[in-house]
Amino acid sequence: MKKYVLILAMLTVAISSQAFANVVYNSLNGHYYEAIAGKYDWDVAKTEAAGKVYNGSFGYLATLTSQAENDWVWANVLVTAAPSWYWLGGFQSPQGPEPAGGWQWVTGEAWSFTNWNSGEPNNNGNNNPDEDALQFWNNGKWNDVSADSDNVVYGGTAYYRGYIVEYESAPIPEPGTLMLLGTGLVGLLGIRRKK
Repeated sequence: MKKYVLILAMLTVAISSQAFANVVYNSLNGHYYEAIAGKYDWDVAKTEAAGKVYNGSFGYLATLTSQAENDWVWANVLVTAAPSWYWLGGFQSPQGPEPAGGWQWVTGEAWSFTNWNSGEPNNNGNNNPDEDALQFWNNGKWNDVSADSDNVVYGGTAYYRGYIVEYESAPIPEPGTLMLLGTGLVGLLGIRRKK
């Protein structure tokens, strides 16, 4: 019996610690960030990010509204990922004058900070000149690119690798591992005593 309790305890700890292993807390603004790798169109990434929940807060594509936040996300969230070409929560309104007008954040926050790579935004897609979505470039700066991942392949290089989710919430304690373990042990002991 003790062997099974120990196995149950180890599984509980492993499951609870792996559930959000990629979520990183930024003490500068109290937000959490998560890098999701994969091939996504910008609209799909936006929808998936909005469906994610962490600490009781819904996610959204990351909105980097200051140099400090931008640099922190680049250095801390994308450490284990291939950092370039991750979608961010910026997009260009169809009515915005090209190439730099009408940019906005998915959250409606003010577009008052930019971190464009040299020569960007340029609306210069080879396959599709409609570059209306924001992504990290390969140096922590920004690039405007087509929101359709099928149109984000230039010279044989696929300019998409995933997206970054931001969760805007104060730390809320998650159910503690000990509480989960204790509940399981009480249940097991109750079953054992009935026999």
